[in-house]
Amino acid sequence: MATNISYRMVCAAPNSDSFVSKENLYRFKLTDGDIGRCPTDTKPYVGDSGYYKAYSERSEIAITQPNLRKSRNYVISFKHRILSGYDNGDRNETFLQIKNCLDSRVPVMAFLRRDALKSKRFAFSLAPGGDDTHVRRYGADKVGLVGNDWHSYEFIYSNKQPSTLQVIVDGVEILPKTEFANIGFCESYDTIRIGNYRSGADKKLGRVNSTSISEYKDIEVKELNTSILP
Repeated sequence: MATNISYRMVCAAPNSDSFVSKENLYRFKLTDGDIGRCPTDTKPYVGDSGYYKAYSERSEIAITQPNLRKSRNYVISFKHRILSGYDNGDRNETFLQIKNCLDSRVPVMAFLRRDALKSKRFAFSLAPGGDDTHVRRYGADKVGLVGNDWHSYEFIYSNKQPSTLQVIVDGVEILPKTEFANIGFCESYDTIRIGNYRSGADKKLGRVNSTSISEYKDIEVKELNTSILP
């Protein structure tokens, strides 16, 4: 299958091998200390229960075409495999984001953590940016993420008000259709990001992030006819 996207690097890659593409294959790599090049990536964060990060690590691309026009329904599909990493304890790592504004109001953040409980290896942060909008959901690993096999993903996404997201992996639903507030009002369209974004390891505790390497192929974005939606 040919990929039907155009893309740009998000800010810039930390290293020359952080992102490599060839024809239909997109490969992302993050090693410990690969600080992202976006302005927010150098900002420290202190969270609940002593959670701390001095910076964020990032290797992502933004899909520039097709973008997601407002008040539409889409299916975002791709094949993805993990070759190493995604096992850094409380440092959840994204493998897909849907952005609109430049700040922390992100319609969709999808995380993977292979060392989590099987029932929580997928995590979805929907409409963060305020306690009155944020929806958190977990998805069970029903497909075997601990290996390095390819898995087929479908994100069925509506950016209407309210928005909805359903996620299917290898034909198995891991996130039922879930409603959340549409917080993407900065632009007239949403942008898909794929790749890896994660918190830097807490060096005050002597921790080091493992190297995460993942690959994508067969990326496709389609607008759906509302008459065929469940």
